[in-house]
Amino acid sequence: MDHASFALKQHLLVLHQAGIRHLLAAPVAPVSAGSAVLPDPAGCGVQARTGDAGAAAPSVLGQQPWAGFLSKMPQGAQSVWTYEGLGQDLTGQPSAERRKTLGRLLAAVRLPKGFVGFFPYCLPSGGSLAQHQDVFLEAVSRLNPSSVVLFDESQDHPLSLSFSGSDCSTVLLRVSSLEVFSGMSDDELQAEADALRTFIFPGP
Repeated sequence: MDHASFALKQHLLVLHQAGIRHLLAAPVAPVSAGSAVLPDPAGCGVQARTGDAGAAAPSVLGQQPWAGFLSKMPQGAQSVWTYEGLGQDLTGQPSAERRKTLGRLLAAVRLPKGFVGFFPYCLPSGGSLAQHQDVFLEAVSRLNPSSVVLFDESQDHPLSLSFSGSDCSTVLLRVSSLEVFSGMSDDELQAEADALRTFIFPGP
């Protein structure tokens, strides 16, 4: 992880320089496993809003499917998690393997219920994925979480570039892809989860 993308406090910089490259944020209090709602392909019940003629164009976040994604975010979520296939998982093209991996990780990271929410940055379109970094950044600005966890370690990921050019105060953390996490042993995944929890949960 490149700490040049954001300012690290001294105690976090020490951890980063000690070799914790994949994750980033602050400490935490013990809580139960299963602390976030996993991406659910069920339909969203929020109706799209349409603007009056001549009025300013409404935010795309008021339109489907984005309004539905927002409606499923835990109120006051402090960390937004995202990955390339999340839009597929939320719109009826779910991956059982990704869901299983997220379940293992959430159980290992032990965050409070409602601390984590999921929001996609790309959606399936035809046979490919359409990028929507601008909508994602607008959602992050509205939700104002302390961190965004991106499951893709690429330094030049489009979302990383979008964040670096924004004035958003939310810290973007690039971590291993879900494919990498899925191949980890329980001990390896627990070590990654402990590091992630240390960085994103502001507790004892």
